[in-house]
Amino acid sequence: DYRRRDDAGRPTRHDDVGRPGSLDDLPSPYLMGLVEVETKTLYVETDRGCPYSCAFCVESTAPNKVSQFSMDRVEAELRWALERGFEHIEMCSAIFNRDSDWLEQFVELVERLDPKRSLSFSAALYSNYVDERQVALLRRLELKSALFGLNSTNSETFKSVRRVIRLEQFRKRMELIGQFMRPEVSLIMGLPGDTPEGFAKTLAFADTLAADVMIFRFMVLPATLYYEQRERYALEIDFANDNRILSTHSYSREDFAEMEAIARAAGYEEVNPGQWSKRRDQGMEVAAMDKRTWNFLYLCLRALGLDAVAWPAPWRFDRVLLEVERYAQIRLRDDRNNRGLDLLVSRRDDASPRFAHSGYFNVAYRESGRSQGDGEDPSLRPLLEGFTAGLTQAERTVLDHKRSERRS
Repeated sequence: DYRRRDDAGRPTRHDDVGRPGSLDDLPSPYLMGLVEVETKTLYVETDRGCPYSCAFCVESTAPNKVSQFSMDRVEAELRWALERGFEHIEMCSAIFNRDSDWLEQFVELVERLDPKRSLSFSAALYSNYVDERQVALLRRLELKSALFGLNSTNSETFKSVRRVIRLEQFRKRMELIGQFMRPEVSLIMGLPGDTPEGFAKTLAFADTLAADVMIFRFMVLPATLYYEQRERYALEIDFANDNRILSTHSYSREDFAEMEAIARAAGYEEVNPGQWSKRRDQGMEVAAMDKRTWNFLYLCLRALGLDAVAWPAPWRFDRVLLEVERYAQIRLRDDRNNRGLDLLVSRRDDASPRFAHSGYFNVAYRESGRSQGDGEDPSLRPLLEGFTAGLTQAERTVLDHKRSERRS
């Protein structure tokens, strides 16, 4: 209990109370009108708990490991979100893909409620469950973020965490997800058993994955196995700062500082206290746009109407991803040949690599799902030229509209 602490400032623990037999007995604050959400993102719970027993995680500590909300309850909250114009749903589940049959029901529900695909989703997934069936289901969602916990590759951490990850299987499953989106992978810095050398090896493996990688500083959460066995692992905990780890039996404070230095040297930036991020742009190193140019690009893409463009077969528009104030990534899919194409629109700079340019922007591209030895696909050139011409016309449309507004 974070609100009740002992004389040393440590959180105290109350007796286990378990969970209700049905989570539907818990009222929904959304459906009861108890909260007003000011953002376009809604947090929707599908279950509570986890079937596994990782020593750092509080999700698996309840006596009944997993309890679910009914699909009727999930449907009611999604309807509530759609009626109020929400755009994004954060799926609150420790393992969103734990049950393939349930996942299929959820995807069919979303397709029925939201045929225009106005909702996007983010979820935490477990790599062991990913297979061809799940990939086919997940790609039917507007999945904006898929987070997988790798945590560490150090075998010494596996012993205390009570979880073993087979690295080559993990890599193959990231490649499956990579068929339709770029996965996110999370690491934990400072797990008991780790060392600077072991942490460096974890980063080296993560660097081989086609994924965006985040690092989180180990936090010793009350009620977890690590918290209960903190003396066994000689855990030195900063109780005044979110229970962050300072040292363990396997590394000192100085060693932890070295791990932080290793992360910085590998290109990670501390985006929040205790959180580092490294996003792969795969060669898309471009200058930032000023706010005016970024807004102009946004208006041009709206004028172009990406979902209404007659893309040449077999390509179809999938989604737009924004690397804020740097570039827009228009993702196309070729379902027939299971490949993807990203059109990357950035500020015009004749010194930067590009396929073509419009009046104000560079257009580059990258493919996925084709072997490097396949050579250039000749069907891409007319597609790219057509997109660039359309973008140029959209620029004129936006500028003409602005001039007309000024005259009136």
